[in-house]
Amino acid sequence: IKTFLHWLGLSGKGSFDINNNTVSMEDAVLRHPAFTVNRDLALANFPARPSATGRLSFSTSSLKECADLFGLPMPPLSGRKKLESASASAGVSFQADKAEFTDLALTVDDTHLTGRLRQTLQGRPLLSGELHVPSLNLDDYMAKDGEKKSGSGTSTPLPLDFLKNRDLDLKLSLQKLRAFSTTLSHVELPVSQKNGVLSIPIRAAFPGGGSASGSFQAALSQDGTHADLSLNARCREVNMLNFSRDRGQKTHISGTGSAEADLRSRQKNWQDWKKTLDGKLSFFVRDGAIKFKHV
Repeated sequence: IKTFLHWLGLSGKGSFDINNNTVSMEDAVLRHPAFTVNRDLALANFPARPSATGRLSFSTSSLKECADLFGLPMPPLSGRKKLESASASAGVSFQADKAEFTDLALTVDDTHLTGRLRQTLQGRPLLSGELHVPSLNLDDYMAKDGEKKSGSGTSTPLPLDFLKNRDLDLKLSLQKLRAFSTTLSHVELPVSQKNGVLSIPIRAAFPGGGSASGSFQAALSQDGTHADLSLNARCREVNMLNFSRDRGQKTHISGTGSAEADLRSRQKNWQDWKKTLDGKLSFFVRDGAIKFKHV
């Protein structure tokens, strides 16, 4: 903490109204080598029962460094993007028991998010709210086939403490999601985390025809040493020709496809699924044909 505070710098204008017990801060800038915060705030009922309203903006050139400073978990990344630059702005309201962020606009690398968030400041931490994402390409953060994965020989622990000590109630919607060379649209992910159990129902559509649904769950073990993960997914009435084209396959498959997955793993580290994955996969195509693409 001392090292963190040593690198902080604060500048700006402030005023105190002794009659109304209010403090105002204008054009205030909080600087740290890892990030910068700009703020205009008005504090009321100071110092007995202070509350604050105003607007904040935040920027960083190293999101990972910021996450490390505040003890927040980051997943291992092996693609061309590394969750580096980030910026955000929001209207803010602080009270003794909660902090609220409205008109939130967040940019991470080149992905944009909007919405609102609320964080409890007393009792068990709960983060709730809604986030909307026009487009997110997860493939940018994963190594392509044939590429060497950075850090693939290491074991990065799952954020088990985060699962144990924090709760979530978030509604995440994505207009377009690209992952594992596959495009999904109208993705709805209501995220619930309570008492060590993370649950995410999944609902989405394939732009070329078809739908996807299912659920993901991560449950912390009683001794807190690992998490039990499960994924149940179903794809229905998928236009296989459009699907194979979207994936950039050299071999195109026509027809209508359906698939089901019931997968489980017990993990302490992100990479443990490679050794502990268990379950069933099924795939069915009707009225189909295989077409080879000449290159």
